[in-house]
Formats: sequence, C-alpha cells, structure tokens
Amino acid sequence: MKKKSKRSSNINRRIVILQVLFFIMMAFITVRLYHLQILQHDFYSEKVLSRLPSLSTSAKPRRGTIYDCQGRELAVSVNVGSIYGIPRQIRQGGNFIIQQLCKILHLNTRRLEKKLDPKQNFVWIKRKVDPDVANRLKRLQFEGVGFCEESKRYFPSAGLAAQLLGFAGMDNHGLEGTELFFDELLRVNDKEKKGADLAKFFSSEDFDQEFIPFAGPYDLQLTINKVIQYQTEKELADCCTTMEAKAGLAIVMEIQSGEILAMANWPTYNLNNFSQYPARFRRNRCITDTFEPGSIFKIFLAASALEEKVLGPSDIVHCGNGTFRIGGRIIHDTHKHGWLSVSNVIKESSNIGSAKIGLLLGEEKFHTSLKNFGFGSKTGIQLPGEARGNIKPVNRWTDLTTANISFGQGILVTPLQIINAVCCLANQGWWRKPRILKALRNEEGEILELPDSGPVRRVLSKATCESVTKMLEMVVQSGTGTSAYLPGYRVAGKTGTAQKIDPESKRYSSKLFYSSFVGYFPANTPQIAILVSIDEPRKEHLGALVAAPVFRKIAQSIIRYQNIAPVEKKRYLKNQRWRLASTAP
Repeated sequence: MKKKSKRSSNINRRIVILQVLFFIMMAFITVRLYHLQILQHDFYSEKVLSRLPSLSTSAKPRRGTIYDCQGRELAVSVNVGSIYGIPRQIRQGGNFIIQQLCKILHLNTRRLEKKLDPKQNFVWIKRKVDPDVANRLKRLQFEGVGFCEESKRYFPSAGLAAQLLGFAGMDNHGLEGTELFFDELLRVNDKEKKGADLAKFFSSEDFDQEFIPFAGPYDLQLTINKVIQYQTEKELADCCTTMEAKAGLAIVMEIQSGEILAMANWPTYNLNNFSQYPARFRRNRCITDTFEPGSIFKIFLAASALEEKVLGPSDIVHCGNGTFRIGGRIIHDTHKHGWLSVSNVIKESSNIGSAKIGLLLGEEKFHTSLKNFGFGSKTGIQLPGEARGNIKPVNRWTDLTTANISFGQGILVTPLQIINAVCCLANQGWWRKPRILKALRNEEGEILELPDSGPVRRVLSKATCESVTKMLEMVVQSGTGTSAYLPGYRVAGKTGTAQKIDPESKRYSSKLFYSSFVGYFPANTPQIAILVSIDEPRKEHLGALVAAPVFRKIAQSIIRYQNIAPVEKKRYLKNQRWRLASTAP
C-alpha cells in the first residue's frame, strides 16, 4: 500500500509540474503577442508597408502566350497597374482622396469607404487597371495610395474564338476553354512538376524528340487558323442575325490530320471584358451541347447499310407515298415518294426510306456501327466540358427506336462528334481523334512539335466511303443541298432540319428547329470538312435554306485563302452540264 501511495504521489507531482510549465509557456506567448501586436504594432506595420513599393517593381510571372497555327497571337500577357491603399493614411487625407479615387476608378463611394477600414493595414482598391488610369492616379501622389505591377491576360482580337480560348481570372488561373484545360502548362511552375504536367497531358508516343521540362510557362500553338476562324465567325454571325436565330455554331476541320481550323459560336463575347456577358455566351456549344441531328444523320445510316452489305446504292425501297405507320406512330415525308434507290433516299432526304433501310439493317448492327463512329463517347479533344451525347442501350431499342434514329431522332450527339464522323467517311474510313494543340514552346525558344498520331481505327472500307461520297455529291448537285454547290469543285454534303422538343408540351414542335448542313470538299480528294448548325432560326427553318449557304460562303473563303485548285476544266464542264440537265423542269 505504501508503494502504491508513493507512486501516486510521484505522478501527481509530475502532473502539477507539467501544468505549471504549460501555464508559464502560455503566459510567455501571450506577453509576446501583446508586445508584437500592441506595443510594436506601428513599427512592424511601417516595416511591412515600406516593402510594398519594392514588391511592385519585382518581376511578375508571365502566363504563356497562345498562338494560332501560323504563329499569330491569340492570347498574351501584359503588365498593368494595380492600386492598393493604406486605409489609415487615406482617411487622414479626408473625403477628397476617396472622392477622387471613386471618380477616376469608377468605384462606388460607399463600398470603398467600407473597404477602407482603419484597422486594416493594406487593402486592394482596384486591380489590373488600364495603364493610362494608373498613370493619372500616380501623378496626383495621394498619401496612402500605392501601385503594384501585375500581369493581365489580353486578347488582341477581342472576341475571336472566344469560347475556344476561354479566359483567366484575376489571379491568372484559367477559368474557361484552352486557358482552363492547359492551365498548368501556361502557368509558372517548378521544373520537377513541369515534367509531371507534360506526362499528364501527353503520352510518351506524342513526342518525337527529347524535350526537357523547365521552370517557366509553356507557349501554346493551336491548330486554329486566325484567318479561317475570322471568316467562319463572320458568315455565321451574318446568318444568325439575318435569320433571327437563337444561336449558331460552325466547325472547320482538316480531314487527314483531324486538326480544328475554326470553331465558332454565336452569340459571342469580348474576352477582354468577359465578366460583362451572361454565362450562356461563354459556352462552347460545339462540344458541350447535345442535339438531335435530324437528316444529316442519314449519312451514317447509308454508310452502315452499305458496309454491312444489307443494301447497295442502286437497291430500291418503297417510301410509302408520304406516310409509314410503325409502333403506333406515323412517319411522314415532306414530299411523297414511291420506289426510290438508296442513293435517291439520301438525295431526296426521305425519312420513310431511311426508316426502312434502318429496319433492314437491324438494331444490333446499326448500334454497333454508330458506336464505332464515336457516337455516345467523347472524342477526346483537349478542351474542357466535352459531352458524350446519348445512345440508348441496344436492349432498349424497339422498331420505332431504330426507325427514328435512322433519320436523326431519338439520339443525342455533339456537333464535334458529327463532323469528326464525317471526316472518318472522307478519310477512307479511318476514325481519328480531333486535334486542337499543334505545338509547345518554352522560354528558350525550343519548339516541341506534337506529331500526327495517325488514325485510331478503321470504321468503314474504302469502297463504302467512295459509294457514300457519290451519294452526298448527288445531294449537292441536284438534291436538297444545291445551295452548298461550289462551281468548279466537287462537294459532298447533307442537309438536316431537326424538330426540337417544345419545352412546354414536351412534344416535337412545329415551330422550333435545328437547321444544319455538313459536308466536305473537294469530294474527289477530300481536304476540308465544315459543319454549320443554326438553333431556332425564325425567318426560315430548312437546313437547305439556312445552313447550306453558310457552308458555301465559308468554303469559298477557304478556297481563296488556301488557293485550292478546282477540278479539271473538262470534268467541270461535264458536271455543270449534267447538273443543269438534272435540275431542268
């Protein structure tokens, strides 16, 4: 018992000693904090504030520049002035300084007065102002007002490729578009982590040369061509304005490489003042939005049927003289047709003929073919927010599902998926991932060319591609797509006019449409593919009248810019005579 009592006494003594030491330590910390924060408050405040001017002259981190495919600047970083304040000193100057700050910087007086709390040693008054404004304030030499140099993102072409490029925030972190997706490459980072950043964005197969990571930011060279982007946006804006459309988009792709030459959205916005526009203006509809494609989807129906050898181009189907009942529903055609060949079903854009081809193809083969084209999956483009689209699982397909999807209803796709699948057809059946980034460059001037990764998979045979191309040429020469015709050039394409769901009735609307045209040229040696889609045009709604003319105008500007040669004169004259004869009354 005595041993236990002695042991307990020792433990209690140790606890008391620890408690005393703890209280002594806390008392010391309290006294020290009082000394620093109260007694020496002014000394350390002045010491910190005296360092601010030296910080303002130090080098600021540069965000990487973004160029187009020809090395023309799309996004750069410029040095601008940011204005800070020492509230206590500003308050001593009276209301005059506050009034002048509000007048010159366009600030709200009450908000600035609230911000200038005398208890604060430092506040930002306004960051990243125009140099002229900063210089005007500097000349006034207000007590308590200081200036720092910061880096600000500037877009020389204002709204060009706005949704594609995106923008960076106040702290130079990417918030949208390529600025967001490649943010870690564009920002300054440590050398070791930069190596990891490259590995995150690219596989080892992407590099055809040794490229040593470095501490500075990378410059990006995109596949976008500034001239083609401008022409595409101009023609798209003219159409959307004339047609009083809700929105519109256009994509231009180089077929063999998969490079995006232009990606346009309307309405657009000024990247230098992005906060002044609603969020819907900033959405890149080309990759984020899904829609029912309508008749442009008949391209992939025809390709699937020919590839599976279910039908040939000259085989015929009966188009029901304008009506076809299936699954308790009636499918209609704009014009009444009887027997049509598969080629003419595509040329005349018969919904009933397409539905019957789809039923002959069968749900299993059709579903597999569409998945091979990339529908229902992301393309893998290096941009944020890409949607997958939606294809019902094949076990949920009915005959009505098959019929509807055959002419582009009951399936959701993205515009990028459509044009990428069309490029697969134009590229002799090889599907490839679309490209937006062409090269990287570091501060030492070293350029890392990202090599062409080559086709990913074969979806169609060369023979099928040639047959479908001939069908699509007929569409442009004498079918629904004559507004896309280019004299002297062979053009393959397809119109589409898709009914949209009425948000109130939840049924297909007779007034709301999605009007599209997709095609490529020259059809004999395909180089360029273009997709144009106009959302809810009011003055006209047929894809042939709304979107096809925009395709033609964009194509004509590219032909002039890239000096694409026409077909041989004899062949051109022969095609012209055939076209005139086939369209004569």
